[in-house]
Amino acid sequence: MSNFPRVQQYPKRKITIANGEGYNINRKGSFLRVREATAKFTLIFDETHELQFEQNDRLRLLRDEQSGEQKQFEKVRVLNDTGSDLTFQLEIGDGEISTNNTASSGETAVRTNPDTEVQIQTKAGTTLKVDDDATQTAISALETALTNLLKNDQDKRSGLTTFEGASSAEYNNSSGTVVSSGANTSGVIIRYAHVSHHGNNQDFAHIKVGGKILIGRDAGTAPSNGNIEHSIKDVFIPAGVAITADSQSVGAWATIWYEVL
Repeated sequence: MSNFPRVQQYPKRKITIANGEGYNINRKGSFLRVREATAKFTLIFDETHELQFEQNDRLRLLRDEQSGEQKQFEKVRVLNDTGSDLTFQLEIGDGEISTNNTASSGETAVRTNPDTEVQIQTKAGTTLKVDDDATQTAISALETALTNLLKNDQDKRSGLTTFEGASSAEYNNSSGTVVSSGANTSGVIIRYAHVSHHGNNQDFAHIKVGGKILIGRDAGTAPSNGNIEHSIKDVFIPAGVAITADSQSVGAWATIWYEVL
């Protein structure tokens, strides 16, 4: 028996059926392609599985993962649920059908539309595109988010030994916003931060993240005498969180080096 794929047209010539009518094709196969269709319609496989198809859509069943045998459907029913007359013709076959279309394994359905441009982004720099503006906007946003996520993860894991690319701010008897929540769109890395207090409990300084003290002391919690030093480094602050600093006397300092991602 020849292993060459066998594909035939069903029916032999394209036909037209009225809305609500069906057309049965008693043909086994592992491959089906809609050769021609004037509208999107429903195909029912083995009286069980209903799928929407349109012209040039195709389906290829995979081999059984355990036995290796080629899966097949026993019969197909064309159901005209378009609301008007449907003219169609299918191609049904069996054997290994290979084309230059994308192949997928597992519980995955893939449809291609000849009027849709799809380009998959690769490490070589190809851009992922579709011809629908809303979908393209969503894909671009996802692409940006994934890029930032990977960058943030790499920055958090890498040893940060220099201040290259970092900004700095220093507060002495003053206060201010280092990075606002609105400006923090993709996260901030605090490369290094340091606060110091000298004198009574009104000589305090601190750095806050999201309104909560990250390092330092607040009013009334600093020691009445002596010196206090606090420092941190390589801390990642997630997007949407503000960073502020405050020094309430000339005896207290708050210094920070940071990078807005």
